[in-house]
Amino acid sequence: MNRVARTDGEVIRQKVIETYEDLLEADLLDLNRCGHWENPLQALKSIESWFKYKAVLTELKIDDFELAPERDDWLEWYHVGSSHQAMGRAFWNWFLWKHPDAELNFSDAPDFWGYFEKGECKRGTIYGDIGKVSATCFAYVQKQMLAHDLWVSVLDSGNRHVLIEPLYSIAEAHANQIGTLLGLAPDGRDRITPPVERTKPPKTRSRRSSA
Repeated sequence: MNRVARTDGEVIRQKVIETYEDLLEADLLDLNRCGHWENPLQALKSIESWFKYKAVLTELKIDDFELAPERDDWLEWYHVGSSHQAMGRAFWNWFLWKHPDAELNFSDAPDFWGYFEKGECKRGTIYGDIGKVSATCFAYVQKQMLAHDLWVSVLDSGNRHVLIEPLYSIAEAHANQIGTLLGLAPDGRDRITPPVERTKPPKTRSRRSSA
């Protein structure tokens, strides 16, 4: 169990992801925004393929989300969602209350990211979204995750958090896959391969605010 699940709330459910139905049950994805996929099922199967038997999903019940003391270092964060800004500030208060040595930044796609230990040797990368996350944003972040990085979805007015922790480096596996598509060996040397169809990953933009 990762460090958040040990300290931050009551574990409702924890399991190794076996199928996209585990993601559906956790209810963290906005499948109305599927980007380049033709339908939600394609998006789910793509996301599932990187997690299957190689990532742990944890649902936490958070009873003290509203009890965190108000901090005076919140930097304004704009989001089109009507309740997202208030929820984002509440998460800022709660997360830095629970993890005073952490660094947290708010941006766009994903909503936030940071580290459990700040400073020169930053450790424990965290990504996440306030409310449900679009399939395109989630898939983009998924392919940046290293082993034991953490995704956190802040749901149900902050009282339920869904955590996903990959057990291997998805970023490395994805880079190797792209290298294969481009005809490169793992060490970067050219390799003779037949032409293949190449796809472009989703793009994102971010704005940083430091704790």
